[in-house]
Amino acid sequence: MNSFEETTDYLYKRLPYFQKQGSLALFPHLENIQVFCQYLGNPESKFRSVHIGGTNGKGSCSYWIAACLQKSGYKVGTYTSPHIKCYTERIKINQTPIAKGFIVEFVREHKNFIEQRQLSFFEFSVGLAFHYFSICRVDVAVIEVGLGGRWDSTNVIAPLVSLITNISYDHTAILGNSIAEIAFEKAGIIKPTTPVVIGERQKEAEEVFVKTAKEQEAPLYFAQDYFTLQKTDTEAIILKDKRRAKKYELKWRLSEFQKANIVSCLQVLSILEKQFPKYSIHHFIDILENEAYQISGRWERLKNAPKIFCDVAHNAAAIKMIVSEIRKQDFKKLHLILSFSKDKNLKDIFELLPKEATYYFCHPKESMRAYSAAELASHAKKLKLCGKSYLSIAEAVQAALDVAEDEDLLFIGGSHFIIAEIPKL
Repeated sequence: MNSFEETTDYLYKRLPYFQKQGSLALFPHLENIQVFCQYLGNPESKFRSVHIGGTNGKGSCSYWIAACLQKSGYKVGTYTSPHIKCYTERIKINQTPIAKGFIVEFVREHKNFIEQRQLSFFEFSVGLAFHYFSICRVDVAVIEVGLGGRWDSTNVIAPLVSLITNISYDHTAILGNSIAEIAFEKAGIIKPTTPVVIGERQKEAEEVFVKTAKEQEAPLYFAQDYFTLQKTDTEAIILKDKRRAKKYELKWRLSEFQKANIVSCLQVLSILEKQFPKYSIHHFIDILENEAYQISGRWERLKNAPKIFCDVAHNAAAIKMIVSEIRKQDFKKLHLILSFSKDKNLKDIFELLPKEATYYFCHPKESMRAYSAAELASHAKKLKLCGKSYLSIAEAVQAALDVAEDEDLLFIGGSHFIIAEIPKL
């Protein structure tokens, strides 16, 4: 393997990969990642970290916390998943992706161990990230949970603080069929005596978090008890820091559904203040007001006429928020270009979708887990959603553009894969 393309092709094909194979690629234990970390010299113990779990909002919170600490003058690593366009997006330092050559050399050097230990794609990626952050001497790394929490490979770190954004139904075949069961898996990242922030109060989940935190003697914080965001009569938002009894006015440029994520980030950062004294809440406000900090694939505007937005929202809770955001937009006709993985409950999702929209169902070429376009169209028809199936994402997008007028709105979403394959507009 001499090139990055050959190396990533080897990783995708040789190692069990959840994004393509689903639960077959998951191992319900931490032994592999623990052994891998020991083999690498326990890099996870050589940098400070923040651990972020939850159902939705993990990526946004990871991005904002990392960006804010970087803006405060610190060297910040981030590990997120899955990637959208390129594998290097998963591992960054100060928002600069890991060098392709570093990955090639790392695989070449450790290939025998990887194969002998039969690491999964995710286990390999986590080990690589920890090693990279260690040798680059980051001040702190923001580590996003891949799936669940208890058995997630990232769950070998000893973070300064953990965040659980929210709990909703997703990956139920793996995590459980009730909010309490899913919360139990997510609560697996709560560590002894380590502060944990909960992004949203949910009765079933709250009981699990309170019980687990008590068992672990972990200080528990519900973010909304410390910070709130309130609309004004203008487009401004009032941010209240209840702890300090302070108010800040900021220009609002984000989606309504990001409010809970922002409050979560602020509480995490307030806990980190002593370890990172250069941090100021004004750094965070600057980021929220600056369009340069748009997060890829999160209610991202791709075009103005017609309006085109995309989002990686892929479960019922996230789709509900997207539909709410669509309803706030002015448009003549609505076009939805969608693809979903087979572990999603289509009935729950499709019942949320606008019946007046025109639908374009498609299948990403890079996903073995996705429903076929024909399956999606068939499910939609049962719920009286009007649409057609297309062989590729590019074909579906083009079909929508062929009929859309400048006053229309197009939305593309349902998975990371569909966002990755959006053609140049």
